[in-house]
Amino acid sequence: MKDPQRVEELIMSLQNGGETKLQVISDFDMTLSRFGYNGERCPTCYNIIDNSKIISEDCRKKLKDLYNIYYPLEIDPHRTIEEKYPLMVEWWSKAHTLLCEQRIEKQKLAQIVKEAQAKLRDGFENFFDTLHYNEIPLFIFSAGIGDVLEEIIRQAGVYHPNIKVVSNYMDFDDQVYEMQNIFTCGAALLKPGDQVGFA
Repeated sequence: MKDPQRVEELIMSLQNGGETKLQVISDFDMTLSRFGYNGERCPTCYNIIDNSKIISEDCRKKLKDLYNIYYPLEIDPHRTIEEKYPLMVEWWSKAHTLLCEQRIEKQKLAQIVKEAQAKLRDGFENFFDTLHYNEIPLFIFSAGIGDVLEEIIRQAGVYHPNIKVVSNYMDFDDQVYEMQNIFTCGAALLKPGDQVGFA
């Protein structure tokens, strides 16, 4: 721990503020969900779709090719956020086109998630249930696929009314999806001074 005193001050501030002034903001992939289990990498929301049986082998190969091109650019420490942003939009746009061609059916989404190896972190029941019991808002902000992450939480039995998700969502037309948002990131969604709240 880099600064134990500062951590202790933050904890005391949370305790003194009380639950009525508390809200929890979290990412989803590899934060609420697990990175790995039994030595195997757990899938992200996008991986769940990419690796599902409904995606053709040709599409899966093309998505993998895009990953091999763009992921090194995403994690390149020598590139600024401003440099990465258009590249990530370019990546997402190409992947979006490929996925739309697969014509994913809405009624199959639950089964796709069920067959995936996605897992929430150890102790997730206590985390989600405690926040719900104390009426503490849980704001999940994810650049993943909202329909998928909501289904993961729903199938885990902890999708409570205090949860609000901001993410990319599928827009189904006659049961077949088009992606609603091209790219979700914190800089584009929340401006300085914005407050996160629940209606």
